[in-house]
Amino acid sequence: MTIMRNLAAAVCFLPLIGLSALAQEGGPEFPEPLGDAISDFAEALNATEEGRLGRILAETQEKTGIGIVVVTTKGPGGLNAWDMGPEELGRALFDAWGIGDEKKQDGILIVIDTKAEEARITLGQGYDQVYEERAVKVLSTALLPRLHEAGLAAGLEAGVLSARDQLILPFLSGEPIGPNDGFPTQRIITPIRLGIAVIAVIGLFGLYAWRYQRTAAACPS
Repeated sequence: MTIMRNLAAAVCFLPLIGLSALAQEGGPEFPEPLGDAISDFAEALNATEEGRLGRILAETQEKTGIGIVVVTTKGPGGLNAWDMGPEELGRALFDAWGIGDEKKQDGILIVIDTKAEEARITLGQGYDQVYEERAVKVLSTALLPRLHEAGLAAGLEAGVLSARDQLILPFLSGEPIGPNDGFPTQRIITPIRLGIAVIAVIGLFGLYAWRYQRTAAACPS
């Protein structure tokens, strides 16, 4: 069985339950994957969308030698009889399906809950700790924003491409990398900056009103 770590997107964190523990309790088995790279259990992608995503995944594996697996669910109970969110489900499926090369431990699994619009990325043990942080960034800078802007298919495509560029390629290079290297800079509006902006707007409005009053006084009708 492939050993893995799970990455959360800081949406909500659920208790971690291993597949082996569930099996010991007599829980139901997971279904087989619906495809080599895509298992759309939520039936949320149409044929065109799934075909396009499948081509991106196939091209990624062909060029890098590392496969990314995508799973969609309809929320807890949408894939199996357990009430499992994307985090738990990702951990269990990664192990149950043996994702990635068993020796290299390089697999990547993206699980997305189409009902809650939550996603998780699970990485093989071959990735260093820093890649856990980078995977969270993949979700927060690419997959989830694009999903909210343009829908599920666009979000998954963005997430897969970002995972390729920000996880797989740096991993294959073997060069040291930081958690934020290569990601777009996110500008944060702090309360101080917001306050300054509001004051500036009020000041400009006041200046305009003052000039208008002076002009009106200088030019009586």
